[in-house]
Amino acid sequence: MRELRRRKLRVDKPFAIMLPDLQEVAKQCEFEDAERDLMESTARPVVLLRRKPECIVVPEVAPGQQWLGIMLPYTPLHYLLLERAKGYPTAMVMTSGNLSEEPIAISNEDARQRLGDLADAFLMHDRDIHVRCDDSVVRISPDDSGEAVSPTSASTRSAVYPLRRSRGYAPFPVRLPWPTEPILAVAPN
Repeated sequence: MRELRRRKLRVDKPFAIMLPDLQEVAKQCEFEDAERDLMESTARPVVLLRRKPECIVVPEVAPGQQWLGIMLPYTPLHYLLLERAKGYPTAMVMTSGNLSEEPIAISNEDARQRLGDLADAFLMHDRDIHVRCDDSVVRISPDDSGEAVSPTSASTRSAVYPLRRSRGYAPFPVRLPWPTEPILAVAPN
């Protein structure tokens, strides 16, 4: 893990972990129905879950944290990778194809040129990335009673806190509970 952090220039920002299914998630982390619903949703975000004491994920994945960013597979390639890894540790570190704070590589050639010192090997394909998009990261906040609330209930939707709103949630609009003037926000590419 130290070597990945050194190569990626990522000092202490946590990495996300992909696990093959909820049974494996239950071995590593504590979660309630609301977190399960998020992990299994069509958005498939990274969900912050409390690490169990017997968790096999090394602490260097999320230094100084008792929370892990957990995600389930959401593409056929993920399922193939996890199937191929059966018999090995089930947790896979998932990180984007870029150095820290740089744009994600969008083509095989871009990856070879910019990430040659980062990766030991590349899995190439014939589908370039047309829109760079990180994984969304969310967290469930308990309601006043201390119980986790369901993200699918309209009355408790505010209990789902997006920490990074991206793949699976964007570009869908965010509905505000009050009237407002239209706003256009842009950033340099």
